[in-house]
Amino acid sequence: MVYLIINFLIISVDQLTKRLVKKKLGINEKHEVIKNRFYIWHKKNTGISFSVFSGHIKAISTATAVLTVIGYILFIIMLPVKGIKSLKTGFSFLLAGAAGNLIDRLRDMEVTDFLYIKAKSAPIFNIADIFLIIGSVISALSLKSE
Repeated sequence: MVYLIINFLIISVDQLTKRLVKKKLGINEKHEVIKNRFYIWHKKNTGISFSVFSGHIKAISTATAVLTVIGYILFIIMLPVKGIKSLKTGFSFLLAGAAGNLIDRLRDMEVTDFLYIKAKSAPIFNIADIFLIIGSVISALSLKSE
């Protein structure tokens, strides 16, 4: 049950932060948080990571919806299994990230990104993206150590 609560909390924080950015900043507007280093920058993404496949939102939405549903089915099946706490944690984070961005795609036909760390070729990302990456790493490391 704790993993589902974690999952719900991540999705909630993701959606709340996106809602705040949409309310406070216009599209393409940015706010400097740390001088020349870190910005809140309201961007829209109709693709996936790094705007890959931009403009193919229906195909991306369909694929991510199917994969997210399959992921949640597997997650629910693994919940009662003992001894795989790190894998459950990783999966919980990964699925929360996927669900957070999927909600945007289904509701808005795009994903709201807003976190930008100034660096060469750095992407603009969101809370869901952070947990997709962290969850993927934890899950991969968990599988490797099993």
